[in-house]
Amino acid sequence: MLCTAALSVILFGASFANFGGFWILAVPQLLFIALLGFNFSNGFALALAHFGSSAGTASALFGTLQFVFAGLAGAAVSALYDGSAHAMAGVMCLAGVGAVLLYRWTR
Repeated sequence: MLCTAALSVILFGASFANFGGFWILAVPQLLFIALLGFNFSNGFALALAHFGSSAGTASALFGTLQFVFAGLAGAAVSALYDGSAHAMAGVMCLAGVGAVLLYRWTR
């Protein structure tokens, strides 16, 4: 999660830097998305470990929440879009850093 958050901060900074063009945005975004595979699978496994016999219901709820938050993130990017990558990078940064802060706060 720390790597994902760091990449989101790099992406957010790169969106305002105005150098490097496509690749300065594409590489951190690609790595961010690739790391989500690790975060989602491990996060689901850790979350479901607490539910025992109702793990199926919890899994359905977690899957639904994933789609809800993805929809909200898409709506936020759409509402904040200004013709640049700032909105996308900002929402990704908010999600990456917010996840780390939420994890640290709940531990």
